[in-house]
Amino acid sequence: MALRVILGSSSPIRARLLSEMTSEFVVRSPDIDEAAVQVDGVADRERSDPTQLTLAIARAKSDAIRKQLDAGERALVVTMDSLATYDGVIRGKPTSRGQCRSWMMEYMVKPVHACTAVVVYNTVTGAHAEGVATGSQLFHRMPDEELTALLDEQEILTCAGGYIVSCPRIQRFLSTREGSLYTLMGFPRELLSQLLDQVRV
Repeated sequence: MALRVILGSSSPIRARLLSEMTSEFVVRSPDIDEAAVQVDGVADRERSDPTQLTLAIARAKSDAIRKQLDAGERALVVTMDSLATYDGVIRGKPTSRGQCRSWMMEYMVKPVHACTAVVVYNTVTGAHAEGVATGSQLFHRMPDEELTALLDEQEILTCAGGYIVSCPRIQRFLSTREGSLYTLMGFPRELLSQLLDQVRV
């Protein structure tokens, strides 16, 4: 019998994207303090290595979900974490509309970089696999009224790095991209599929 997936995430976007891959999943919130996760004792998150930090947070989420499992629960636990960087500095979610506007204007000059870590754990066999996907996106210049309308839709304010690539309004302003669209959305489907195949064996 195929194992169902437990998605350890509070992100409705990730749940929606996973539903495009499988209907056999449930969502549980890992409920961890991401700000408390450090890599090699580096307290300044903005200067941490994004690959190592996203992996550390995704692992912490996986550990938290595994503690929630019922005894003998059979599942594939999937957790992810995403960070955006600009000029080598990590950016979380914008704290205001003004900050988000400023960031988006910067991404029209130089690309924003995305890093998403994925951790998958098989509760039956104990098999574990993890990986990181990266990408970058440059935006065309947007008229001020278009940027204002984008901010009014609110979703961009909930995204790490204060950018979005999936909504219809932004499509004609997408310029040069490296990596997949899904990686830029914080849900690297190809990597997830590879890791799921590894732990199912």
